Amino acid sequence: MGSTEQTENENNTGVSLPFFGYKTGLSGAAGDEVVTYYSPSVSGLAVGISYGDAGSTSAADTVEFGASYSAELMDGALKLIYGNGSQKKNSGVSGKIAATSMGVTYSKDQLGVALAFNTHETESAAGVTSSKASNQGVAVTYQVNDNLKLGLSRIMSEDTADAIKGEASQTALSATYTVTTGLTSGFGYTSWDGNTAGTTASQSGTYGSIFMKAAF
Repeated sequence: MGSTEQTENENNTGVSLPFFGYKTGLSGAAGDEVVTYYSPSVSGLAVGISYGDAGSTSAADTVEFGASYSAELMDGALKLIYGNGSQKKNSGVSGKIAATSMGVTYSKDQLGVALAFNTHETESAAGVTSSKASNQGVAVTYQVNDNLKLGLSRIMSEDTADAIKGEASQTALSATYTVTTGLTSGFGYTSWDGNTAGTTASQSGTYGSIFMKAAF
């Protein structure tokens, strides 16, 4: 149970800007059968692999692989993450998809840092590259005290496919305050800018939000 209030200064999404998330998840990957295996963690290393059978009427099978490694470093916690996903071409219906994600997180005492690098490429059924996107992101959090946590993040992305030729960046600030057990409040502020081949002028905007959440 909770409530959220948001105010916008300008459009908070832009038009066709090459923002995308940190994951290799492939839309439409669920077919007739999906087989997934996750290994136990051995000395901090764990891996997982998934195979999706698109069915007898489609060749768009998927394979996804991921690995993570956790270790202690300078009295802090380090984690390395890698993921890779691909979807085969289904002749005359859909093209290939390939995605990778790499990241590292580190936390010590009140400080947390995360870095991420991602790519996502798609082809049409005719074999033409329709999207070739990449991004890099960094985020820092600081636990001021038991109640207050501050965050700062920066994302830069681009898509070099001829149909898009776009780039974008986003900076976000946040503060979260725990009022009491189960009740948190906070605010966020984000600014963004970018452009694409189909847009004659650069785009930019800002938006802010305040929230209060209750959990029972």
